[in-house]
Formats: sequence, structure tokens, C-alpha cells
Amino acid sequence: MRNTTVLYSLIFALLTVSCVAPIRNKSRTEYAAPEFKAADLRAGGLAQLPVVAGLGLEGYRRPLADAIEKEMASRLDSVKVIGWRKAMERINEAELADVYESLIQGYNTTSIINRKKVRLLAKALNVRYAAFCSLNDFSERQSVNEVGMAFGHVMPEKKANVQAHMLIVDLVRGDVVQEIIGQASSSAGAYEVNHKYGKFVRVMAGGMVAELPGVPKKRPKLRYRQL
Repeated sequence: MRNTTVLYSLIFALLTVSCVAPIRNKSRTEYAAPEFKAADLRAGGLAQLPVVAGLGLEGYRRPLADAIEKEMASRLDSVKVIGWRKAMERINEAELADVYESLIQGYNTTSIINRKKVRLLAKALNVRYAAFCSLNDFSERQSVNEVGMAFGHVMPEKKANVQAHMLIVDLVRGDVVQEIIGQASSSAGAYEVNHKYGKFVRVMAGGMVAELPGVPKKRPKLRYRQL
């Protein structure tokens, strides 16, 4: 019996070191206007607006914004892309910060985009389309793995999830032309889940940008080993 227990312990130790837990991209398009095509995006250009986040998630805004900006720069090579820092500078220089804030609040309460105000943003940004992203969730939960208990080991099962919401807005028409749900998750089973937020946001950012028209549907995957 003792030899069997030792054998099981060695097996679990080897599995914990050698196995990998994938971070899966589950991003998808919830809505896309039929008239919004890759040619429109190339002709109009795209500005990435600063990412917003809910209570407790403020510290994750910048890593997500940086990851989206990097993905757009590398995968939208035929599109004029304005990164979030430059977009923020142009909005401030045009003294449109209050207009920008009122547009966000107005849309959140009425689902209507003020066409007159949004065209002021189009002029300041010098593009037709803008990507507005909000970070909705970054959570981890843990439970007991029953398979591990069968071998006399209390082993945690850990899951992590990151979720965001991206709107592509036509700044001339004053309308949403695409709505994207960004999501990356990992179910680690008996093994350690990765706690580095950057790995999750890179997978999710790549998944969201891949939903834009004309971008190849390449689903990036990251794998890691327990340290």
C-alpha cells in the first residue's frame, strides 16, 4: 500500500511539472452591420479610444489597451490606426474631453450616439471609425479536484476568466457598426493556473482584433508551464 501511495505521488508530481494549461480565446462578434466591410475600414481609418474599466479593475486598463494597440498595429497593416495615447492627446488638444465623456454616458443610458457630437471626434481624430473597449471581468475561482482526492491528494482546480466589450463606432453616421465580446479563459484542472494578467489580455486582444473585417481569423493560443 505504501509503495502504491508513493507511486501515485510521483505520478502527480510529474504531471504537475510537465503538463500545460492553455489559455483559450473565446472572443466573438455579437453584431456586425451588413454594410461594414474591410474596404470601409481601410478607407476610413480606425482610432482606438482609451479603455474604461469597472470598480476594482482600473489597474488592468492600461495592459489591455497596450495589447489591443499592439495587435491593431501588427494585424491592420493596410488600415490607418490611431493608438489610444495619440487618440487621447488629440481629444484633449481639441478640448473635446467633456464631449467624449457625455457621449459615453449618453450611450450607456440611451443606446443613442449624438451624431453632432461624435462628428466633432471624427474631425479631431481624422478617421471615420473608433474602437471603444470596456473591461468587464477579470476573475479567478478555485474548487477541489475530486480525482486528486481519490489518490489521497487534496488538489485545487483553478479557473480564470477575462472578459471585455468592444464597440466599433462610425463617427460620421453616429452608429455602432460592430459589437465584439472579448473573452479569454483557462481551466487548469489539477495544475497551477497562470496569474500573469498580460498573458490573458494578449490572447483576448488578439481574438477581438481578429473579429474586425478583413483580418484573418487566426486564434492565438498561449501555453505555459507551472513554475
